[in-house]
Amino acid sequence: MTQKLFYARHLCLAAGLAIIGASSSSAQLTTATIVPSQASTESNISTLIGTKVVNEASEPLGDVNYLLVNSSGQITTVVVGVGGFLGVGEKNVGFPYAALNFGTGPQGERTIKLKTTKSELEAAPKFAWRETPMAVTVEEKLKTAADKVKETAKSLGEKASDAMKKN
Repeated sequence: MTQKLFYARHLCLAAGLAIIGASSSSAQLTTATIVPSQASTESNISTLIGTKVVNEASEPLGDVNYLLVNSSGQITTVVVGVGGFLGVGEKNVGFPYAALNFGTGPQGERTIKLKTTKSELEAAPKFAWRETPMAVTVEEKLKTAADKVKETAKSLGEKASDAMKKN
């Protein structure tokens, strides 16, 4: 995943949380309480974005691309990018947040395990968005542009080959 897409995904996540917060506010506001620090039972959800996901045999499956929250602010769905190379050709597949098993790797890094296989992921449908994140739109446009460049390059190569044969 490129750094620009990484930050675009964070921006989309922050905007989504702001919208949810605004839409779930009641007509009567309560006084805000200041929270001075993160509790030991809390996790910063932005640290999950980009985390590698492996199966039970510790084979790499992909990485966390998106976290979806319900109107109460609880994470309900994790969208994992699978396949592709450096984010190109990657397919987003959704899983219930409860299906994730968190642990710690040999170097102390966070690990996420899913009980699934690569073949199940390949057969899984592409995640269908109700609200398409900006980063997904950009990725799709980049893929379309890359496909056009490939087609043009192939056509030009064929024309050059034909011209060389005539000479």
